[in-house]
Amino acid sequence: MILGIDTSLGTAVGVVDDDGVVFAEHSRANPLSHAEAIGDLLREALADAALGPAGTTAAPQPVALTHVAAGMGPGPFTGLRVGIAAARAFALGRALPVVAVPSHDAAALQILLSAALTDPFAEPARFAVVTDARRREVAYTVYEGTDADGLPVRTIGPALAPRAEIDTVLADLQAERRDITEISAAMVAIVAARAIAAGRELTGPEPLYLRAPDVTLPAPRKRVGIMTLRIATGDDLAAIMDLERTSFPTDAWSEAMMREELVSPHGRYLVDLEAGRLVGYGGVRAVAGAADADIQTIAIAEAARGRGRGRALLRALLQTARERGAREVFLEVRADNPAASALYVSEGFTEIARRPRYYQPDDVDAIVMRLDLVAWTAARADGAAPASEPGVCT
Repeated sequence: MILGIDTSLGTAVGVVDDDGVVFAEHSRANPLSHAEAIGDLLREALADAALGPAGTTAAPQPVALTHVAAGMGPGPFTGLRVGIAAARAFALGRALPVVAVPSHDAAALQILLSAALTDPFAEPARFAVVTDARRREVAYTVYEGTDADGLPVRTIGPALAPRAEIDTVLADLQAERRDITEISAAMVAIVAARAIAAGRELTGPEPLYLRAPDVTLPAPRKRVGIMTLRIATGDDLAAIMDLERTSFPTDAWSEAMMREELVSPHGRYLVDLEAGRLVGYGGVRAVAGAADADIQTIAIAEAARGRGRGRALLRALLQTARERGAREVFLEVRADNPAASALYVSEGFTEIARRPRYYQPDDVDAIVMRLDLVAWTAARADGAAPASEPGVCT
């Protein structure tokens, strides 16, 4: 039995069994009273679950929970942390493991299951789960069907977009808009059940805030323009190669090498778009289940540097590596690129070796660096947020 908790929008608590049968679900739509509601909802859901599956009535039986599933957002800082803290506290008190679930995954699975019931033979359309992020913004995640484990295939996001621009963003991504106003805690638990059965980790322990908390220490910050990160496709090859040759004029990858990287199942390449124009890209090689991964390359167009875009790309690639099970990440950077080296060091990478004259024909050394990805993930969960960087990375 799995207890699901989500406070990314309203407040919801649900209980399901390992097969996805719903035993109880209770929720409150109010997005501002999570702390007041969560205790009552927990009591109500557990009391109902003791009576058997939803819609039936039986003599009360103890609810033998095995896991607690926590909706990790995206969502506003204050509301989201209430649900995650409640899930962790409940799990600690019962000595249960916590399963982190992206809240949008739960909404996506509900959409996909509903569509399958309507027409079991229809090909699922590409769609985006869209939720309110306040401050005239929305959070969105793009999905394409389910995988062999019955889990939604998340292709882009979660990410933020101005409310007034989301339709344009989704049109560019060729994704149908699906506005969601409530996340089902039962669906959070069902997603967790499928992830547990498949032995998969869907996201790290850090909440998906997507933006910093409202209250922060004052510090000078550079404004970052609206950016969209998405998975690279073969259609991006020409633009990627233009930036590759501009950024690395003496040791650029060949077009054939880059094409092979974009289609490899063992890696993921992301592109950074601004106003529909590619201004950055990056790639990570992370074989599912392997303990280590490698950052292959990161490049940002000169006009877009110094605004945190390289860091955003790096963090997205590191998150991908963590989701695929990596515990360490390695990379090589030119010794004559101090901006890139400083970025990597600020994220926790440490130098472990040097390869003399590695980059030819320039006779430039390669600095080999390593990151403890488990520690990096924990630091992000604790709120570490280094400043933005300038420069080109490789």
